[in-house]
Amino acid sequence: LDCPHTASFLSITSQASDAGPERIERAICIFEAPTGGSLYRHYSRFGSLSGPAETSMGRAKSQLVIRSITTPGNYDYINNFVLDEDGTISVQMDFGGYMLASYARDAASNNEEYPMFGVPVGPHTNGVLHDHVVGYKVD
Repeated sequence: LDCPHTASFLSITSQASDAGPERIERAICIFEAPTGGSLYRHYSRFGSLSGPAETSMGRAKSQLVIRSITTPGNYDYINNFVLDEDGTISVQMDFGGYMLASYARDAASNNEEYPMFGVPVGPHTNGVLHDHVVGYKVD
């Protein structure tokens, strides 16, 4: 999930709340990734004028990935901009990090609905129900 050791890295300058601009080294990485597919492949049993009777040729498909990882609080947002060799551009967002949990009262002791805003994940512990919304602006 992190950047491969063969990646090229870029630094960014970000506004760090009231502290002013902050330079973050190695914030973006750029690397080529194989897809496991083929960009093209051709087999000929007749060959060519200069080649053997049977030939096959092809090229494995790869992608150029531009990745940044943002960590707001307990989450990691892994943002990939993917450029394919056929001209396709796609955006992928992966999420990681730690669960947001909260204290929950025991339902048996007070006859209240349990849990009210989450899923029980342990004694007196709720996994809080919430959403993550990601938006992109494309000009």
